[in-house]
Amino acid sequence: MLKLFNTLTLYLSFLEAKDRLIKKEVSKIQFYKDCFVLNLWDKEEGAIFFFVSLVNSVPFIGISKEKVIKLEPYKHPFYDFLTRHLIGSKISGITINRFDKVLKISFSNDFPVGKLPKVGVVFELITNKTNAIVLVDNIIKISYKEIIPDDPLRRKILPGIEYQYPEKSTKKLEPKEIALEILSELGVEKALSEKTFGIPKNVIEEIKDWTPQRIIQWINADFENLNSKILNNELILSLNFDKSSFLENIYTVGINKIIELNEEKKKREFEAQKRKKIAYLEKKLENVKKDYEKNLHWKDIQSKAQNILNNLDKIDIVNNQYVLNGEVIGNTSKTPGKFASELFEKSKKMKSALSKIERMINSLESQIQKVKSEQPENLKVEKNAKDKKHKEKDKPKDYIKIDFDDYTIALVGKNANSNINLLKISNPNDWWFHTRNYPGSYVILKTTKRELDQTDVKRAAQICARFSKGKKEKEVEVVFTQVKYLTKPKGKKSGTIFYRNERTIFVSPEQEENF
Repeated sequence: MLKLFNTLTLYLSFLEAKDRLIKKEVSKIQFYKDCFVLNLWDKEEGAIFFFVSLVNSVPFIGISKEKVIKLEPYKHPFYDFLTRHLIGSKISGITINRFDKVLKISFSNDFPVGKLPKVGVVFELITNKTNAIVLVDNIIKISYKEIIPDDPLRRKILPGIEYQYPEKSTKKLEPKEIALEILSELGVEKALSEKTFGIPKNVIEEIKDWTPQRIIQWINADFENLNSKILNNELILSLNFDKSSFLENIYTVGINKIIELNEEKKKREFEAQKRKKIAYLEKKLENVKKDYEKNLHWKDIQSKAQNILNNLDKIDIVNNQYVLNGEVIGNTSKTPGKFASELFEKSKKMKSALSKIERMINSLESQIQKVKSEQPENLKVEKNAKDKKHKEKDKPKDYIKIDFDDYTIALVGKNANSNINLLKISNPNDWWFHTRNYPGSYVILKTTKRELDQTDVKRAAQICARFSKGKKEKEVEVVFTQVKYLTKPKGKKSGTIFYRNERTIFVSPEQEENF
């Protein structure tokens, strides 16, 4: 698609847009990543979709009679601003002011209730520097990208300041100058042969030695006879095609290009994710194989144990250590028979672990092959799983959070299940509070302070008393200990818990208004 989105293309787009879009009413605005669509309405032509792309590698404008598809909606403050102020307004002017692709569309509103009466939107469709800026009386209201350069003398794009064009020159575009620049930059033969103008090869052979000025005269500088056509997903500008809508052709190619870029991006992300997953599984497989190699020596361990038992009478004690045939067995804290017994147990475990490790190796190798064979189509499934995970994260918390200060918080359970869940999200060094003689909520005290603050302890105990059956009592006994000292007994009903190293405090329940 060489030279598709060059200055020539933008200018030809502008020529048609100027005629087709003036006085059209904005009925809706659709927003996508780096581009948006104005849904316009006209009594004669009906619905028109005017597309502006701000994708760095594919900046363009286009028109379609069909809605945009295959693009994901996007939220951005710039888009929100346009929605508030442009719906119901009409396009009052379209100008192309710059030699470097700066397009301005003016909007007017006959009923500006809560809206700006006149708004100008400037599109800087410059590769790698695309931007869109909203102006009112040439003052920037908001922009798609804010620009704050390191050099204070260079132009800024910030709300509240006067808009400056990308360059100091105010030169107007002329069709002759556009074509002349392309021909001069690339050379006549290269420019024409690379489909910039879509001229047949046999014609190029005859005119390749012409000067750019003569080429300009030949193709008619005002471009009235220069038409466009889509050929193999490329836009061809030519003198000998039937006339068709240039903007609609631009739109078709541009949308396809953006969809292609989106698909390529998704594919790159998928491949990166795939490589990361494979690297993780291969590292895990490497470690498991090392374990397998170690356990293969179970027979050596068993032989060593048997050798100790067979030669108990030959074992010597040297420097408080048992020595057999010059090899140290261990220190005299245990008997040689005990050492042999431990070695037999170790060899037994190593032998039994081999079959389990073999299954792990087979499973990991199978997982690696499966990941390697995955195609980008599976990305949607992974995305759905990720969305599900996010939804689970976004579920309302089943506990109450109370802030003590910048360093300490208390989490209060709402019911029996909530109490259990609180323990699951607690750290071993967090503090657990519960009333001794009354059923009630668990309170988990989390703090980053080096030492437990007695004021925090008292308040946590008061909250615990408040969320218990003893909340109407004058004084309630509360026990507290660290989470690491809690154990859940097997076979007991949910909510039963054992604790040790506890401390006790007597407090009056805290009033709810103090939370």
